[in-house]
Amino acid sequence: MAMEIGTQLALSCFWWTWNDASIRKAVEAAHLEHWASVVEKDFAINKEARHGPRNWDELLLLGRERQNVVRVAKGQSSSTKQFLLGIASILQRDMESLYPATADWIASAALYVSACGGEGSVRAVMTRDQWRKALQFGVGFTRAQATGYTEFMLKTPPETEQVGAQAVERRLLGVPRLVAENAVCVATCLGPILVPIDDRLNFNRK
Repeated sequence: MAMEIGTQLALSCFWWTWNDASIRKAVEAAHLEHWASVVEKDFAINKEARHGPRNWDELLLLGRERQNVVRVAKGQSSSTKQFLLGIASILQRDMESLYPATADWIASAALYVSACGGEGSVRAVMTRDQWRKALQFGVGFTRAQATGYTEFMLKTPPETEQVGAQAVERRLLGVPRLVAENAVCVATCLGPILVPIDDRLNFNRK
């Protein structure tokens, strides 16, 4: 059976770098879930030890209004490098701990992109709680499969985008069978979402 153009696309390009609002939001949401979860674990430890900060309200040294801090934590506003540097300073963490590993970040972004299907306009304005609820309904593939997809994309990167089905098939033959199966499963789910975005971006480039 011939490989669908959307599947080829998802296996032939680093879509997470695309200049598209809904893709960018998914990448940011994956980052938010990582660093906010890390911070909330620190809050729980501090609460147990009976010292601060124990919640978002106690991050006073950020020099931000409480409601603005909460908005960032909820995904209603974007974090900045300066904001995260402040978080790391207050919690006495290395800044790198607030960023996921490359492979984990891409795998999470794939889950987030798929969470809303083709509803890019919805995805672009979702909060952290809304993302979590969307992921609970399933996205067509598991976290383990997303990890396999990411492994394929990073270990056998295409030389150029849109390299064609034959080139994709050759790359798939060069990885373990399970990795290839996971990559195709995820790409099949992402393809119908990525195609209209790619069409729009190509139109804008003309």
